[in-house]
Amino acid sequence: MGKRNTDPLPEEVDLLRMEVQEWRRTKAGPGAAMPLEVWETAVRLARAFGVCRIARATGLDYVWLRKKLERRLGAAPAAVQVSAPTFLEVPVDLVMPGQGRAKGSKPGSPVQDGTGTLIEVAAADGSRMRIQLGRGNLDAAGIVAAFLGRPL
Repeated sequence: MGKRNTDPLPEEVDLLRMEVQEWRRTKAGPGAAMPLEVWETAVRLARAFGVCRIARATGLDYVWLRKKLERRLGAAPAAVQVSAPTFLEVPVDLVMPGQGRAKGSKPGSPVQDGTGTLIEVAAADGSRMRIQLGRGNLDAAGIVAAFLGRPL
């Protein structure tokens, strides 16, 4: 759950609440639309302080305020986008069990015993891949082709 915003609301919110109450008291009829200036102020404040807080503080309908804010932003707020990793290092003992690091080497360091081959690939977008091969047969060309997204 996100952190609740408890910052005090500006005086402008109280003024907006009074405008909404005044409009409700003096509106022309049941189908009368609230003035555009009132909604514009409410949307601007909702963008800064949150739809729920402004709807509660002013007495405006939460759903209508949220819809107006979404229209103003051009679409519904997007979910958080998680980007794909641009660098991935796979320890050799995960790819080829029993072909792990040399004695005394640190995790993540290349095999130091001279039996492996190190392949480093950089794509045009700047993403990089590093493969440390030990003894055994691993389809390095297939892995590189998959990384680049095209056949070699």
